[in-house]
Amino acid sequence: MKYCKQGIIIQRLWLMAEADSPDYIARIVEFFETIDREPYFKAQWFYRAEDTVINEKNVHLIDKGRVFLSDIQDENPLNYIVSKVV
Repeated sequence: MKYCKQGIIIQRLWLMAEADSPDYIARIVEFFETIDREPYFKAQWFYRAEDTVINEKNVHLIDKGRVFLSDIQDENPLNYIVSKVV
């Protein structure tokens, strides 16, 4: 599902990570409001090679720009979005 705001289609986003960690990458599945009217989104996560079963000895074999789409999805506050991936 793609979200369109002011004519811009957003599908993949950078999301806030902990301090000293690279931001996360996720695909937006759905935007919604909670019963308290808080804006949220459902994200499907991408993982970097070092976050997968590829061990640290072999991570240098994978292009640093390559990410892997997972089946993991969860719901997050809208203010976790840093920017869209370009």
